[in-house]
Amino acid sequence: MSATSGIYGAPLQADDARREQEVRKIERAIDLAASQGIPMVSTGSQRDPSVSAADNVRLFQLAYGPLAAYAEATGVKLVFENWPNG
Repeated sequence: MSATSGIYGAPLQADDARREQEVRKIERAIDLAASQGIPMVSTGSQRDPSVSAADNVRLFQLAYGPLAAYAEATGVKLVFENWPNG
């Protein structure tokens, strides 16, 4: 089993521009993994402490919904570290 490691993305951002920047970073990691035949990309899901838990759920949907579709289209799986990082 192979995985891309060392990719830290923080797309749960209330600021739209920052969230898009982080999403693009993870997309580049997905592209790299796909080009090298690596089946998974590991990323984090650290919350945005400036907004509520409910808003973080919405931010997760905004960021990872499109990322999941992008990864699926390239044949790469997203992996989330089970880490209580807030």
